Amino acid sequence: MMLLKKYMNSEFTPLYIIIGVLLIVFVGFEFQLYGDFSIYFAASQDLAKGINVYTYNYGTNQDLPYMASPALAYLLYPFSLLSLPVAAAIWKMANILLLYRLWILLEKHFSSVNWKGKQHRTWILLSILSLSFILYRNFHLSQFTVLLLYLIFEGIYQIRKSKYLLLGPFLLGLGITVKILPIVALPYLLFRGYWKQVLLSILFLALTLFLPALTLGFDFALVLNRAWITSISPTSDMNVFDVSQNVVHGIATLISTLTIDGIGNDYSLSLKRNIIDVNPSIVVGIIMAAKGLLLLSILFVLRLKTFFKDIGINIQSFYELSYILLISPLVFPQSRIYNFLFLLPAMSYFSYLIIKHREGLSMSVKVLLALSVLILNLELILGNFREYYWHFKSLTYATLVLLILLLWLKPEKFQLSNKDE
Repeated sequence: MMLLKKYMNSEFTPLYIIIGVLLIVFVGFEFQLYGDFSIYFAASQDLAKGINVYTYNYGTNQDLPYMASPALAYLLYPFSLLSLPVAAAIWKMANILLLYRLWILLEKHFSSVNWKGKQHRTWILLSILSLSFILYRNFHLSQFTVLLLYLIFEGIYQIRKSKYLLLGPFLLGLGITVKILPIVALPYLLFRGYWKQVLLSILFLALTLFLPALTLGFDFALVLNRAWITSISPTSDMNVFDVSQNVVHGIATLISTLTIDGIGNDYSLSLKRNIIDVNPSIVVGIIMAAKGLLLLSILFVLRLKTFFKDIGINIQSFYELSYILLISPLVFPQSRIYNFLFLLPAMSYFSYLIIKHREGLSMSVKVLLALSVLILNLELILGNFREYYWHFKSLTYATLVLLILLLWLKPEKFQLSNKDE
């Protein structure tokens, strides 16, 4: 009883409640739902039999390709020895615990903040609940986004703070092995002067990618890795226009649907959504230019005068990581709804500004933030119209608005420093 009272009086009580709800809903009530985990589970079983998992489709209707690395299927082999319900339940519980650790890592950037009253609790609630639907989507589909975010933040934290030189690079290498998205951490670390750790991360990545060679042979491992690289290549036919499914979002998908009449309608509604009809070869150039501009905008956020200097674990470094992670699902191909959990750091930064620096936010900024959060969670509020949200790529629009706001609301605008009172 005393222990329960201690936790209920803790500043982290909202986090404990959220963790508890996730456990009850996804392990208690949705224990029979395996989501996309069943794809990785089946691919792991096939790979153990020596089958090239990139030549088969998976899922309930056998229409979904396996697009993660061969090393992930290899590493998941212990799960494949269990029954699917047990393996999925363990996976969900592990990710819920990782979400808790992820938040602790995010908190470390705000250690200098002087929270008053219930501000800290409100910050936790606003940050996480602003992405309620996307968080739900991750656990409902038993996806890997929480793991990826954890590996990015834990890897960078260990590189900055740990006495163990290899731990951070190993975690980042592992993250890139799971799915390619955590690779965005390497240019950031290189910019901050951690070139040795970047090289070690690449080394660990290479070693992990060829883990299947231990039992399946080097030649087969090479075939698998080539197939994986082809499947995720931004220049492949499926990934250029990025309309292979109606739930795909991102800058390529948005531009394609706005500039090419009828593109992707095999997987979508018949409603017109293009505002102009452009030659597809020209659209490819527009997409690549847009992605290039988004990537170049990172330099504006990082501040060139700090090149090769580490600025530590503080609000400024959190802001930088928030921006990099926010644009990741926009520029990477095949970004589904669950990938936009990468907005969590940005939403935490916005929530912090609302609580501690509300007077510095104009009414238009507050309205845009509120509308963006509303759009991010529309499927949770009005799920009957989800196909319209997918069709018109509302999630991408909301993310672009948040990107513009993040560029505008830089820490120096509020004169934020390590000593934030």
